Amino acid sequence: MKLTIILSFLTVSVFGNMKEFEMTSGKFKLANGAGDIVLVGTDNPKVKVSYKKKKWDEKCKIDFKQTKELLKVEVTTNKSWFSTSGCEVDFSVELPRKMVLEIATGAGDASVKDVVGNLSFKTGSGDLSVDTGTVENINCKLGSGDVVLKGSFKVVDIRTGSGDLMASYSKVQKMSSLDVRTGSGDTMISVPSKTITNVDFKSGVGQLSDKTKHGDQADLKINVRTGSGDLEVKY
Repeated sequence: MKLTIILSFLTVSVFGNMKEFEMTSGKFKLANGAGDIVLVGTDNPKVKVSYKKKKWDEKCKIDFKQTKELLKVEVTTNKSWFSTSGCEVDFSVELPRKMVLEIATGAGDASVKDVVGNLSFKTGSGDLSVDTGTVENINCKLGSGDVVLKGSFKVVDIRTGSGDLMASYSKVQKMSSLDVRTGSGDTMISVPSKTITNVDFKSGVGQLSDKTKHGDQADLKINVRTGSGDLEVKY
């Protein structure tokens, strides 16, 4: 199996427009019709939201709403954020690393670095890169796009119409799971040596290459279903 995913991590930038919010924990929620998104975790008890309007008309607006446990940023028109064809905004966000992330975008790439809160990501079209430490839960739904995960993840659930997945575990937490459903796309998983896995793979057109040790008391349970695509699991 040949699987090559080259996703360069987007770098954090400070654009001309920026807003700051005092927050140490809670959830950061971002809804963007189109545009790239960069999120970087820090030890600063503030959320800094920088944004650049790449495509904008008089119907576009950005709403900022903050409560004690939630900061919501939403690009909208007078219809809905999914109808924002005239609005394209790039976001670059620095936030406390333990915050929970809920990101939704119609089209655009997203990069998450050094954030250890749970992550929910939805996109119609776009790639996702995650490079972080220990995370409890990652949930992704993509119409089309590649996903690269680097770190230690307890529960991962990926749904995509088309796109490749590369998951590189720095450490496998006990009783971890990775569940992948894709119409077409290859999956490559690498785990630390001596990790015990339980692999369940079904594909309409695809092959399995599994070089890991198996056991009933698996550290990582891998479940992959694809219409067309290969699965490789290795140390």
